[in-house]
Amino acid sequence: MNMHSKKSFITYIITIAAILIIVNIVSRNLFFRLDLTDNKMYSLSESSKTVVSKIDDRLTMKVYFSDNLPGEYGNNRRYLQDILEEYTAYSNGNIHFEFYRPDDDEKMQEDAQKSG
Repeated sequence: MNMHSKKSFITYIITIAAILIIVNIVSRNLFFRLDLTDNKMYSLSESSKTVVSKIDDRLTMKVYFSDNLPGEYGNNRRYLQDILEEYTAYSNGNIHFEFYRPDDDEKMQEDAQKSG
């Protein structure tokens, strides 16, 4: 490889790295999700977005979800997490959620029962 090729290659790598860094920084500040389902089942309604954006206090949701659910309920955790992430994104940082797996923790199971 001659000197000109090395410089071109290094310039190319630096340019690609800079583009990736800029895209990463911009994507952290923007929330975008595309819901292609007919009934928009993975999106919040406009009224939900409006209500959530007006929340003034911090709201933390504790979500207890077992790994030992039958197959037909297996995808519910991912769906619930996606919807909660939507709420978080539109809440101006006021809604937070925490997932807990109470399967092998008796105290956590009691907490889940008390919480409803």
